[in-house]
Amino acid sequence: MRTGAVHRREQTLAWTDVGTVDSRQPWAFVPWRLRAMTLSQAGDERTKVSLWAADDALHHDVTASIHRTVHAAQRAVSDGHTEAVGDAKTEDLLLYRARIGQLLLASVVYGQFALIGGGAAMAFSEWLQTFSVDKVIAGWIRLTPAAWAFVLIGVIGTLGVLLTVFRYANFEVRRAGDGRLVISYGLLSTHVRSVSPQATIGVVLQRNIVETALGRVRLSLLTTDSAAQAGTNLVLPSLPRRSVERLLHEAFGEDPSTPLLTADRGLRAVGTGVAVLASISAAAVLAGWTTSGWGWSPALILAAGGFAIALVWPASRVLCSRLHANPESDRVALLISHLVQRQTILSAGAVHVIATTRFLSHPLLVCLSYYAGMPRTFRAPLFSVREVDALSTRMVRGVPPPRTRRRP
Repeated sequence: MRTGAVHRREQTLAWTDVGTVDSRQPWAFVPWRLRAMTLSQAGDERTKVSLWAADDALHHDVTASIHRTVHAAQRAVSDGHTEAVGDAKTEDLLLYRARIGQLLLASVVYGQFALIGGGAAMAFSEWLQTFSVDKVIAGWIRLTPAAWAFVLIGVIGTLGVLLTVFRYANFEVRRAGDGRLVISYGLLSTHVRSVSPQATIGVVLQRNIVETALGRVRLSLLTTDSAAQAGTNLVLPSLPRRSVERLLHEAFGEDPSTPLLTADRGLRAVGTGVAVLASISAAAVLAGWTTSGWGWSPALILAAGGFAIALVWPASRVLCSRLHANPESDRVALLISHLVQRQTILSAGAVHVIATTRFLSHPLLVCLSYYAGMPRTFRAPLFSVREVDALSTRMVRGVPPPRTRRRP
């Protein structure tokens, strides 16, 4: 790909290095049958190739080339050779299609309605003020400030829910014939994300206190180009935990020996979240009470409370972390039971560095590093020394020897 008139830049990216393909078609592109495509290798912007106006022919050529490359790599691994293969396809598998009710519930559970609805309400309010329509409405409808506040909250909630459903309409997840996972959604502006098997290094299970009480769990992919979030790697937008557990075993081939957070109803997680919230609140109150006794100003008292929260929050997350690595499995489970319970099931081959901190002979902390859009480090005080040692041995055996020659 060549760009620039004065400052010329040329990028070359092999098809085998393309991990994900994002294809977006805004409503203004629909009449021209154009798409904005992004070919990603990793999370760094320098490893991405953007095609801002790709027509149907270019879109078909790109997807067909990636399909042939992935299919050839799979055949080479299974047959033990690298000869070219045809365009044989297996049947696509529909993993999940969201219904309107599920999108409504997801909008409320995630809090997306507040963000999207708040932005839409502010834009609409500015439009009313620009044309002085707000004064006319206030003259027609005479309400108290408290009533107007309730009306505003209702408008934000309604707009947020409707816009969220409108944005993520037709949300579905498919498993393509070559193993790629295809996530698509959108009504007027459509978004299709294709993730190759080589770019997927794990899955993420997550539930907040509301989802735990409702017995629901979110499922997202963990890829080498981005973190798991709504609209990118989200696979299941909050479903019953048993349905998520069944899909993990059937569609993703998850090892049954891996402990999943879907195995329990989450009563202990709710208790842990309440305890963490109480601890953080107590630290903030204690800092504010202490500084008020010293005669500080209200602004400094609030700053002291915020500083206490900034100190206690990351420390409590580390204390609530646990690492589980079954020596007989190729999965590593990273669990954080904080205000939000989050479990990352990582492929053992994606672990780059693992280190253990000891005090004398007593292990205190384990640090595990991997790459998912950016270098990430997981720290946990709860772990098994035997499992960590087995994981370290597996990492050493899995690394090919360096191609060097040592002189006698």
